[in-house]
Order: sequence, then structure tokens, then C-alpha cells
Amino acid sequence: MRHWLQLATRNWRVKPGRSIAVVLAVALGVGTVITVTSIYASVERTIEEQIVDNWLGKSHINIESPVGHWGNVDQALVEAIRPVEGVEQVTARLKTRMGLILSDDAPFLSRDAYTIQSGRVAVDVVGIDPANEYYFRNFNGLAGNRIERSGGNEVIFERRLADDLDISIGDDVLFEVYTGQQPRLCTVVGLIPARRVALFQKPTVYMHLADVQEMRGDQGKVSVIDILVTDPEIETINTVAEGIRQVIRDRRQGYIVTTASAKLEQLHEAQKATRLMLLLFAFVAMLTSFFIIITTMSMGMMERVRQLGTLRCVGMTRGQLSLLVYAEIIPLGLFGSLLGVPIGIGLIQLGIRVIPHVEQFAHDLVYSQWGIAVGMAGGLVTALLGATVVLFKGANVSPIRAVNPESRDERTGLVILAACVGCVFLFAHNYLVKDLDESLWLNPLFAFLATVTLDGGYVLIAPLLVFLVAAPAVNLVAPLMGLRRKLAQDQMGRAPWRSAGVCWTLMVGLSLIVFFSVRGESITRAWDFPARLAGTFVWSPNAVPRKVVDEVEQLPGVGETTPINDVRCRVRSKRESILSFLKSESIFVAGDPETFLSMAKLAFLQGNMEDAEAKLRRGGYVLLTPEASHSFGYNLGDKVPVTIADKTVEFEVAGVVRSPSMDIAVAYFQADSYMMLASASSVLGTIDDLKKHFGIDAVKMFLMNIDLPESPYAADFAADEPPYGVDQRWIAGKLETWSDNLPLEREFVLGIKQDLKKWLDGHARVPSGKLRKVLFRYAQAIAEVRHQWKDLTPEARWEIFRERLVLERVKEHMHRPQAQTGSLRRLKQDIDDDIRTGTLLVSSIPAISLLVATFGVANLMMVNVTSRSRQLATMRAVGATKSQIARLVLCEAAVLGLLGSVVGVLLGLHSAYSTNTLTTRLIGIEIPWAVPWERVLAAVILTWLVCLLAGIGPALRASRNNVIEALQTA
Repeated sequence: MRHWLQLATRNWRVKPGRSIAVVLAVALGVGTVITVTSIYASVERTIEEQIVDNWLGKSHINIESPVGHWGNVDQALVEAIRPVEGVEQVTARLKTRMGLILSDDAPFLSRDAYTIQSGRVAVDVVGIDPANEYYFRNFNGLAGNRIERSGGNEVIFERRLADDLDISIGDDVLFEVYTGQQPRLCTVVGLIPARRVALFQKPTVYMHLADVQEMRGDQGKVSVIDILVTDPEIETINTVAEGIRQVIRDRRQGYIVTTASAKLEQLHEAQKATRLMLLLFAFVAMLTSFFIIITTMSMGMMERVRQLGTLRCVGMTRGQLSLLVYAEIIPLGLFGSLLGVPIGIGLIQLGIRVIPHVEQFAHDLVYSQWGIAVGMAGGLVTALLGATVVLFKGANVSPIRAVNPESRDERTGLVILAACVGCVFLFAHNYLVKDLDESLWLNPLFAFLATVTLDGGYVLIAPLLVFLVAAPAVNLVAPLMGLRRKLAQDQMGRAPWRSAGVCWTLMVGLSLIVFFSVRGESITRAWDFPARLAGTFVWSPNAVPRKVVDEVEQLPGVGETTPINDVRCRVRSKRESILSFLKSESIFVAGDPETFLSMAKLAFLQGNMEDAEAKLRRGGYVLLTPEASHSFGYNLGDKVPVTIADKTVEFEVAGVVRSPSMDIAVAYFQADSYMMLASASSVLGTIDDLKKHFGIDAVKMFLMNIDLPESPYAADFAADEPPYGVDQRWIAGKLETWSDNLPLEREFVLGIKQDLKKWLDGHARVPSGKLRKVLFRYAQAIAEVRHQWKDLTPEARWEIFRERLVLERVKEHMHRPQAQTGSLRRLKQDIDDDIRTGTLLVSSIPAISLLVATFGVANLMMVNVTSRSRQLATMRAVGATKSQIARLVLCEAAVLGLLGSVVGVLLGLHSAYSTNTLTTRLIGIEIPWAVPWERVLAAVILTWLVCLLAGIGPALRASRNNVIEALQTA
């Protein structure tokens, strides 16, 4: 050997298993970071796409007529705005009402759901420009083909309408033509899922824009122009929108330009929180890797401690020893970091195939570049840190102790000191979360410090917990292993730092599972959509007395409610606008300021919530939508003259508002044409002002949240096909059958029980009036579910059915059987399903870290066995069986697994609490505390089994050790 540094490479050859273990430890650590960051990046992109496609819409800027679908926009404007700086894509749509001509034998399973006149069903036809449309909308769920060519008379049907008409792809259908020509024969090329909020919303079909313009006789006219910008930042969108407004002004046109700034702001705030979570997770994943690496190196150090001691005895200095260890570790760490990249890619593919819903959510796989960079750099750094920690431990042992490693004494004082430092770390973490300026959290340094102080605090406290709790915990586990308590207790607490290492490795993976489970459940509870927007409504064009409000609010199943009235009015414009010529009347929407503002969750573009609510309570104030503000020319503080009948009253503008939640609902249900006219000409006031100034004391609409108790669904709702042939007798036969599952209906069923029996037994020719009302209400509820039957689970069908029963009862109390009802339950269910599925997904991904941690736990257990090899051999020599030795090691693994699980749960709960607190401070959303204990318990059991599994190998080795060789160890 020409140089003593060659001892480093010699150790690779002499102990190849140890060297391979170090390389694998680093590679697995790097691979874990790459895997989780890449899967999370893929999931984040997919969820963002779903949010944009389903909830927000891709369009950044819209150009529309002030009167919505009653007006139109010049299609030539498309080419005029393409050159505007920042515009990436432009498309135009034309939405119009047309008649679909029915054949004489059209089945129509539910004719009451459609407007049918003279053999025609009214549908909304949307003309699209295929050259650009698909940049804006993905047509998710489309079966068949897209529309691609003009003059082909191709049409995409709403699936629900197609099912009701028994229409399939390839069938021909007839549309009436406005220009007096013969009806147009079109071919159905695709079917798309239907989303309707209420029966007033007509079914939608899609055709080529040029075909619709020709059929309508409106060449060159469209309903809306959508724009995508190159840089979707809010400031850029607003700048581009102003450039487009200038183009419109130059052309002397009065179109309204709206932006998606408010919706994107919500999305960007959510993305900030998500990215912060990903950053925190990357740091924690690196911490897991550090524990795996350091435990692997500890095993190698224990095997080489006599060698190091001998080198110290023959004159090697601590500096030379350090250089020797680094020369051995650095090449292994570098190679392991490089090897971690393909391992990470392999784990990604494994995760996609094994973890539920990953393939669904991460269909567009993204390999996180920053995750790869952080993983490789972190792998090398943690290898160096691990070598430093192990070297510090070995270099500070005297040569005498090094050659006799089992002569070391416990350092209780160091364990207590570490626990005190850990408590200081936790206090520092709480300060960072609760008192540090929230703007600083956007700096990754503070995210790293928060992670280090939190995880470091629990790491430093763990040895004291092992020292204090391990021996008592043996009393519970030892009898299960068939061991005497005293014998098992003697094996615990002798090496608290090494035993704590097992807890560390387990707790990090478990804490992530607990963290994401709690975090996801909390976010799901926070996103209670009816709390942000009324979940249902009942509307009648004929007003009812205001006293009905109290009756409706007392009905079983009716939760938070706000009454609304809308009255036609005239608003004198501050400046001349196209609205002045196109529409002479506006709408005064009157509500209760206390309940309406909270249920609508309005975003204030001018003014603020607190001041506006106080002003509306005092009376004499109104709110304007952005469209109305633009059309009429009024802003915050201006006086608005409102005329109802012959009386004019001036109201002061208390704010200009938009409802992002309503925007989401409108985009989801494609109800934009219905909302545009109302928002462009609406003035929002109060019911009290309507009564005080104009003598109108009535309501037309109830916005409400339905409060349904838990109830198992009836067996009929689990059928694959919806019920056909539903008539009064069929429903009557189900009333008593379903009554046990309908706690809100039992009182009504009991009230008609005698009438029901008389009619069913034939003693009454027709049902009584009271019974007819109940049967009608059930028929309406069944019809609503039947429309959506195949797209829903039995639980969802039952919920919609019960909700509709409550809405029908509200109609009865209003004495308006023809009132329109609507529900956002489908939207809420889809959002909840996406969030819960995503929650389950993000809770499952950390299991990869936990399974990889098995390697580190096995290493540490092997170190414990190696350090006690002579003691275990002595026990074998005095009569202990191989089975007893193996069970002793497994007993230790079980206890440490239990301790690691407890600490992991505490760490996960603490992390979730800190993140909830931070979310509230960063984006102002109050996140409720919710713990899914069933998932937490499942994660604890998994962690404990992982530790037991990792202990099997060391236990078998301990039981098979050669007694003579072990006793000869100096």
C-alpha cells in the first residue's frame, strides 16, 4: 500500500456489502425525493387543469354584449384584437336558441323536463370555431368525434338529451332554420356529459360556428369572444384587457370586456399554499434520506470501530482519520446520487401503478427538474453530513474504548440536554409560524428553517422518550412475544440514540401521511361549497308575501336561508352607453344584507364587506356588478337614480362586487348566457328599502342550504337502471318502504297513512288532496334523479332525491307548484370527489418514503444486534434458545415501532396545525381542524408492521450468530 489513503478503497473491496449499502441508502434517499416531488408536480398540474377546465374556465378575457345572449358582437373584432400585444389565442362563439324537431315516435322519457311546442324541443345551440375552440375547452367526457369542418352539418349532443330522445352517434336530427328555409338535417358525431343547474337551463348542442350563423341568418355575428394571453399573470391580463378596450373604443363599439382576474387570484393563492407544502415536503423527504444514510453509515462504523481504534493506537491523528472517512464516503455519495435518478424514475412508475388514483390524477407525468436537482444535491450533502456525524462519534472515542466498544457508558446528561434543545426548537418553530411576518414565508429559507426546527425538535426529544418510555412499553409487548418482562426490559434503553434513530426513520414517513390526511380533511371541510354559495334555490315569477319567509325557514331540512325579490326598474345612466339603446329596463335585486352577503361570498372590487354591510343595514345604499357599473357609469360613492313604477329614489353605491363562487358555478353549468344579462343591468339593494321606498313587501326567490341528516339509501337507488313506468301507485307503494330511510318525511307519511291505505285497498277512487300533493312531490323528486341516474352513485342519487323533496315542500308552502328549483349539489359533489380523491392520493404518496425507510430501520436494528453480539452470545451460552433471541430483537422492534408511531402522529398533527395556521395568515382562509382518525390509525398500523418487517432480518441473524466467535470478540 503506497499511501494510507488507499485504506478507503481497500474498505470497498473488503466489505463490498457495506459500500453497496451506503450507495443504496443515498440512491434510495435521492430517489424518494425525485419520486414524491415529481408525482406531486404531476398531480398539481392535473388538478390545476381540472380547476381551470371544470370550475374556472381557461379564457382570461371575454368580450360580450352588455345584454348577454340577447345581443351580439362583431366577429371582425377577432382579427382586430389578434395583434394586441400579449394576446396568444382568440376564439368566438355564437349561442342561440333553436328548435330541435321531434319525430312522431320520439320516446322522451321525461317530457316535463323540456320546453316542447309544436313538436319542437327548445335547445341552446352553441356555434364554435374548431380552429381555436379547443385551446379554450377540452370537451372532457366527449364520446365520439369533435366538430372539425364547416358545412358538414355535424352536431355534438348533450348526453342527457340524447338518452331521453334515444339518439346515438351517427343518427340524423332536424333543426329548424330561422331564415325560412327547409329544416337542416344534421348528423350526431359526439355525445358530451350534461351539466344543468335547473330546468330553466335548456339542453346544449354544439355545431360549427359558420353553420349556426347560416341557420340563424347572422353571418359575421357572435355572442362572445374569448382571449388567452401569453403570460397569465393578473397584471398582464389587466394590461392586455385595457389594450382590447382601446381597440373597441377606437371602433366606437360598446362591448363589455371582463377578465378572469378574480378567479385567477383565488387559483394563484391556492397555488402558493400548494407550492409551499411541496417545498416543505421536499425538505422533509431529504430529512428521511438523511436518517437512512446516517443509519447505514452507523452500521458500517460499528463494524469498523475496532479498525478505527487500532489506527488511532498506531498513531493516526483525528485529522487523518477524518480524511480517510471522507475519501471513502464522497465517491460513494456521488455515485449514489447519480444512481438515485433512475431509481426515482422507477419508483415513479411503480407509484403510478400501485397508489390508487395516481394514474387518474397524474395522467400527464411531469419529472420535476427542481426535485431532481434538490434530490441529487441533497443526497451528496446528506452523505457528507452523515459521514461527519459518524466521524465525530468515532473520532472522539479513545483508542482503548474503540478496541473494546462495549465498555461505553450511557450519557444520560446528553440525552436530557438534547431534549431541552429540542423544546427550544419547537418554541422557535411556533414563533416562525405565528409571529413571523407572513410575507417572509415566500422565501424558501424560512420554509426550510420551519421544517428544521419542527422536525429537529422532535428528533432531539425522541432519545429521552426512548430512555423514559421504552422499558415500561416492554411490559405491554413482552407477554405478546412470549418473553419474561425483566429479560425484555434489560435490552431496552441501553443505546437511546441508536434506538431513537429507528423512531426518527419511522416518524418522518408516518408524520407525512398524518399531515396530508389531516390537511386534506381540513381543506375538504373548509371547501364547503354551500357555505360559499347557496346550494339550492326556489324561484317563482309570481311573488309571495314576505310572511312566507318564516314558514319556509322552519321547514325540516331547510338550513341557512336568504329571501330575495327582483323588481323591474329603470336606472338613469350617468353616461350614454349601448345599454341605453338596447335595454330600457333593469332589475332591482333585493335581499337581506346579513344573510345574502355571507351566502353569496361577494368579492369587493370597490369598497369592502364590513362597510357595505353596515350601509345596507342603514338603508339607502346599493351594490353594483362590474358590468352594471361599466354600463351605467357609476362607481363607489356615486348616487344612482332608480325608478320603480313612477317613483324615483337616489341610492348611494356602497360597493362594486363580483361573486367568484358564482363565476365557478356559471362556468361549470355553462350558464353564462343566463347570467350575463342579469349582471349587466342589475342593482343589488335590500328588501327593507324595497318596502320603505316603493311599498313592495314580497319575495320571489329563496336561496338556501339544505341540511339533511345522515340516512342510508333505499335499495331501489342501487339499481343500474332508473325506474321506468313511475306513476302514482308505484310511488304510493314506496312511501312506507322508504319512510324508515327518510326521517324528515316520517311525519308527513304518518299524516296520510289512512288515506294511502284507503286508496291502495280500493276504498277510494282517487287519492285525497293531501295524498296527491305528497305523490306529486315524490314524482318530481324521482324525475330529477332519473335524469342523472347513470352518472351518479347510489349515495348521490339518494342525496339528490332527498334534497328535491325539501325543495318541493318549499314550493308547496309558497303555493307556487310551477316555481323553478335549482341545485349546485352536483357541482359540490364533483368538487368534493376531486378534493377527497386528491387527499387520499397525497396521503398515500408518503407511504413510498415509509417503505423506503424500512431499509434504514433494518440497518439500525442490525447495528443494535451487532453492538450486542457478545451479550446475545452469552445468553445463548447459558441456555437461551434461538427463538428467544429472535423474539427479543422483534420485541425491541415492536416497542420502537410503537414509539416511532406515537412520535410520528404527534409530529404530523403538529405539522398540520402549523400549516393551517400559516394558510390562514397567508391567504385569509380559516381552515377548520379535522382529523380522519381511521386513516391515521391505518397509517400507524402500517408503520408498526414496517418496523416489525425490518426487524425480521436482524432477528434471524442474531439467532444464527456463532456463539464461539461472538464470545471471542474483544
